[in-house]
Amino acid sequence: GPDYIPQNSSFSEKITDAILSHKYFGSGVLAHSYYDKSKIIKQPSAISLCNFIVKKEAFDEFGFNERIGYGGEDTEFLYLLMKKYNMKFSYEPAIYVYHKKRKFGYSYFKQRLKFRINNGKMIFAYPDLYLANKKFMLFLLGITFGLIVLFAQPRIFLAGFALYFLLLILLSASFIKKDIRLFILLPPLLFIQHIIYYCGIVAGLLNFYKYRELKKIRRI
Repeated sequence: GPDYIPQNSSFSEKITDAILSHKYFGSGVLAHSYYDKSKIIKQPSAISLCNFIVKKEAFDEFGFNERIGYGGEDTEFLYLLMKKYNMKFSYEPAIYVYHKKRKFGYSYFKQRLKFRINNGKMIFAYPDLYLANKKFMLFLLGITFGLIVLFAQPRIFLAGFALYFLLLILLSASFIKKDIRLFILLPPLLFIQHIIYYCGIVAGLLNFYKYRELKKIRRI
């Protein structure tokens, strides 16, 4: 289920929550998005384990893969259950928790960068997990294509970037009702997060020379 921000949270924590919960350009984690309908989960990365129930027997069999480290171990755990036992997980908005968010700033972006570096590394261990994720691939290939256009056709890139930023603004309009300060801050902060996400994934992919070592992380 969802993990709502506590009502007594600081504005700094509300910024983090706004970035993560943004429906179109946020974290991509359904549990962070305040989604209000029941839904069968198809991608293990859509679940947040701060509000998650699973049978003890299932957890005892796999647990968390310590070789992955912090960031990605939860997604791998869910992937294994889906892959080996064809388990299905349901998102239920009525089962919610209040989860304190990390304060916005350096520590938040450092955490996000670490997560994406691990994602890049894990592509070598579980290519079917990440390459089958349409949102992940659209993000990775979209920015890569944009960078190619930047050097090949700068004017086209600037037009595309202007459209992208306009979408950031328009699709953040719902935050005006919550706090207009969030609406003002979201477009530039989401842009920064997207750059950090991309750089992290690329940094993880640069570990290709450790392919054999990374391949051993795979458990099925």
